[in-house]
This record gives sequence, C-alpha cells and structure tokens, in this order.
Amino acid sequence: MGVANEASCGFASGRGAKGYLARNAAPLLALALFVGLVPLVGRGVTYLNLAFYAVVTVYFAALGSCPPVRWKEELAKGSFWRQTLATVGAVVAGFLLMLLLQASLPGLDLGESELPTRTPVEIALFALQTTLLPPLAEELFFRKSLIVLGGGARTVVTVVLSLLLFALEHALAPFGVLTYAVLGASFSIPYAWHKNVYAMMTAHLIVNVVGNGLPLAAMLLLAR
Repeated sequence: MGVANEASCGFASGRGAKGYLARNAAPLLALALFVGLVPLVGRGVTYLNLAFYAVVTVYFAALGSCPPVRWKEELAKGSFWRQTLATVGAVVAGFLLMLLLQASLPGLDLGESELPTRTPVEIALFALQTTLLPPLAEELFFRKSLIVLGGGARTVVTVVLSLLLFALEHALAPFGVLTYAVLGASFSIPYAWHKNVYAMMTAHLIVNVVGNGLPLAAMLLLAR
C-alpha cells in the first residue's frame, strides 16, 4: 500500500547514506540558524519563521520532491483518504496529550515563540505560517526527507530524529521540546506506517485550518 506511494514521490538527489546526508544538509543548516536566531530577533520571529518555511519548501521543490500533480491524483484514491483521516485522528490525540503534559507542570517554561498579530501584515503572515506553509515545509523535511522507510533500526532512529527536530523547531526549553516531541510522534509514526507524504500534507492542512485558520477568522470577524 505505502510502497507505491513512496516510490511515486522520490528525490532527485539519490538514496543511501550519502544521498541522505546531502539531501538534508541544507535544511538542517536552515533549522540550526532558525533555532539559534529565535532568541535574538524578538518580534522579528514572524519573518524568521516565514524565511525558514519558504527556504525549506523551495529547496525541496527544487529537488523535484512530490510534484503537485501527484497530490491531485492521490485525492481520487479511497486509501488516501483513509490514511489522511487516520493521521488526523493521530494528530488530534497527540495534540491533546501534549496539552495534558503541559498542563501537568504549568510552571515550567516551554520556550515557545509567539507570532505577533497586532498589525494587518502580522495577521496575514500568521495565517500563512500556521495554515498553509507548515503542511508543505514540515512534511517534506521532517517526515519525507528525514524518515527512512522500510522498517528496522534505521526507521526507528530516523523517526526519533524527526520528532525531536520537529519539537526543536517549535520550542527551545527542555520541557517544551519533550511535549512537542509527543506531537511530533503523532505525525512521524503515521507516516512511517502508511508512507504517503501526500496524506500527511493533507492531514496537516486539515488540522491547521480547523485549529488555527477558523479561530483566526472568527476572531477577526468578532473584532469588526
């Protein structure tokens, strides 16, 4: 089931250890710069976050990863929607578990970066960075590129690497990384199971639109 999906969405940069390292070197550097600069930029984190997502998305698009036409073809498959809905359920469960963990120790710093929403430009960028860009950048990097499929030790190790780096992109304090790793697992484990990054991107988009986009739209309507 998943193997066909994986084979239809490959990279032009080759396989094996050298291909893996070469493919991930640039986005890992971008992530390291992002994490290092977050504490220094203050309100500029909006533009830093946007730059990270844009660089990662453009990078993987340049590698020929997951062309949109294949995404359109996947939408017509019943198995695709089963994988997507199963992933949505896993992510919702992971999000709730993350919130429970955070609520259990409310005094601990999470090290999260808050995106400002005071000006129209900031609101527009907030919407872009919490709805549309993460399903592309995060799924192509943290799932598609970092996780080695096929089972065995390599899959386990790269799933753990994926969820930890995903957590580090969202929080800098140790407890924050731990709790966001739970959320990361709710993305990485389904991908390792069904191997369909298009289902991951669609599930991520659904969760973001419902969890971020609709509340933001409601807030803006009520503020009128």
